[in-house]
Amino acid sequence: MKAGLLLLAAGEGERFGGALPKVLMPVAGTPMVNRSLAPFLGIPAVIEIVVAAPPRFLEQVRSSLEGVPRTKIVAGGQTRQQSAQLALNALSSDIDLVLTHDAARPLVSRELIERVLAAANIHGAAIAALPVVDTVKRVREGCVEATLRREVLWTVQTPQAFRLALFQKAHLRAADEGVLATDDAALVEHFGLSDVAVVEGSPRNMKITHPGDLALAEFYLTYL
Repeated sequence: MKAGLLLLAAGEGERFGGALPKVLMPVAGTPMVNRSLAPFLGIPAVIEIVVAAPPRFLEQVRSSLEGVPRTKIVAGGQTRQQSAQLALNALSSDIDLVLTHDAARPLVSRELIERVLAAANIHGAAIAALPVVDTVKRVREGCVEATLRREVLWTVQTPQAFRLALFQKAHLRAADEGVLATDDAALVEHFGLSDVAVVEGSPRNMKITHPGDLALAEFYLTYL
């Protein structure tokens, strides 16, 4: 099994603030993009990596990742979906599975990556996700419209993994038909291209969105 990674790092992190995009911010002394990439480097199946970087900070990301093996950097798009497509265009065809991962999740583990890859190899598509533990309500105009069954609800993480032809078809059809989604698996689901296997993720695999999240990530790295 040969896999290629698309590391999506093109967002400039407006909610995070700061002069630099959040993927260049240090997490316990290491730039976020480097820390997010590191676990994938230890997986023999991952033979190629494409990083979609913020166009305005392309050279800074390139400098941060200088010397990292098997890695190329491309300018990302205006949306996550566009960045995934641009990174895919730079990936060679000599792979079986495509991995996608958000660079804003710097605490991903090698063990989780390998479980997602294994599930995708069997099912064609797989995601990391966590079961919802809180009661969830659908709200409209400030009032509760319905209480949802939390036992069937999961919050989605990355990494996600797909067979190459499946991933290509999902993105090509989305571009042709103007379909937008916030993650790659949603495109596969929308077009009914494959079942999507769910692999239980980890609370530690958090997404850095606000400055407080960075402090929590550094706590995980230091004490847990």
